[in-house]
Amino acid sequence: CWCVWFGLVKSNLMVTTQQVLSRVAIVAAIAFIPETSGSPGLPLALTAWCFAEITRYSYYGFNIIDYIPYFIIWAR
Repeated sequence: CWCVWFGLVKSNLMVTTQQVLSRVAIVAAIAFIPETSGSPGLPLALTAWCFAEITRYSYYGFNIIDYIPYFIIWAR
């Protein structure tokens, strides 16, 4: 993952790669299974997941510049 290569994340490259690939695999598995891909809950779950990831990576980004807005801390 590019975050590890540029020193933005302190985690091991293999651990970060496994985390990213596991998230992609879960989304792909859910999205391509016919029984679940037509579920009305799938867009809601993906939207919630996206907001969680945006909050997480915003926190990391602000942490790099040593300024974390209260809203990001609260949302995290």
